[in-house]
Amino acid sequence: MPTTTLTTFQINNLKRQIYTAIISGIHRTAERVLDTSLATELCFVPRDTGFLAMSHYLNHTDNGSVIGARAPYSVTVHEGIEYPIPITGAQTVHIRAYRRKDGAQVKAHDVTYKNKRLIGFRPKFSKFERGPKIFRVISEIKPRPGSKWMERALKQEIVFLKDDMKYQLQRLENFR
Repeated sequence: MPTTTLTTFQINNLKRQIYTAIISGIHRTAERVLDTSLATELCFVPRDTGFLAMSHYLNHTDNGSVIGARAPYSVTVHEGIEYPIPITGAQTVHIRAYRRKDGAQVKAHDVTYKNKRLIGFRPKFSKFERGPKIFRVISEIKPRPGSKWMERALKQEIVFLKDDMKYQLQRLENFR
């Protein structure tokens, strides 16, 4: 069996190629994870307005990949809230003039909520239709579980990491 002697330069070059191939495999798996988490039919990312899904990004680095979301509430939705968060401070809300059901006219005025917040939302009547805006006063943000969409996508796609790395290594010219 003939032996091949490699120079230090060739060994270092081969190390660099192997490292680059492995990182390329990691990049491909990260792309799979992002695609899976954003796939509408799998319902991984919660979709209300679609802003959370649109705010996702994927950055390839020299050592791997970074997947994230730019929506300011993305961490709260992903990780959830373990315990109630009390609301502090004051919120002043301007109420427009309106007529009560009994016919009495109410003038425009300001209402200040101390350690509370007035929130408005439109409940869903059906999958495609929303109702009129409803307002509620809350004094704390209630605990809720996180949806962990990125973890679920990662668990589904991590099995392909070995195949992605193997494919990239097989593409090397000196690695046969």
